[in-house]
Amino acid sequence: MVNNEEMAMKKKLLIGLIATLSWGVSSAETVLNVGLIDQDRAPYFYRSGDDGQIRGAYIDILNIIGEKLDVTFTYKQLPQARIRLYMKNGQLDLEPGIAQDWRLEPGEIKATVYTDTFYRSEEVIVYNPKQFKQTKVDISDFDQLIPCSILGFNDFKLINVNTKNEIATEKQSIHLLKLNRCDYALFPIDVIKPEIEQGYLERTKPVAIYNLRFRLAKKYQYLLPEFNRQIKLMTESGEITRIMNEHTE
Repeated sequence: MVNNEEMAMKKKLLIGLIATLSWGVSSAETVLNVGLIDQDRAPYFYRSGDDGQIRGAYIDILNIIGEKLDVTFTYKQLPQARIRLYMKNGQLDLEPGIAQDWRLEPGEIKATVYTDTFYRSEEVIVYNPKQFKQTKVDISDFDQLIPCSILGFNDFKLINVNTKNEIATEKQSIHLLKLNRCDYALFPIDVIKPEIEQGYLERTKPVAIYNLRFRLAKKYQYLLPEFNRQIKLMTESGEITRIMNEHTE
């Protein structure tokens, strides 16, 4: 026969178990599926040669934000066209490093929301110096030349460009520039820096600056205030600059 003391003990244990289970359900973290294009874009993101894990500045920034928001991220590398489609139909939840005027197709504006700017990307024209007789090259010198245009990426519009070579990846574009198969291409300074340092290619001064944001599926709009708060804190503390420098050096 169970005495009152044992009954009280069992009741306490039951209440504790229910509380633990309830806490586990209510505190379950949110998991967001992140779309990354299927080519490395160091320092932003790249697959490590050591263990095959995806690393990079975007990953580090999201990890810090995720710790504060109790959010985790899973990363899927896909063709850019598929990322845009999946963001529209809800199969992906987040696309990092996007300027708002890059995603203006029907349905894209309605389906997504943007955080505040977390990074400003300077874009430059990259070229093979063997293409030019002069050592000092001006942006106007590219007006009549043929660019390597990377499929799905934003183009810098020069006045008289009517022809372009459409390339699948940035790596292919760099290779064709070295072979003089196209005349120039547009790159973020951060991405092209290692190639410039090798001395085969050169770049102009910045021709465009883009405000990069995290693009979220609209159902996660409720996360925006806290995303923006963390971005502000990381920007003011210099953390984002430190992370970018760490993956650029």
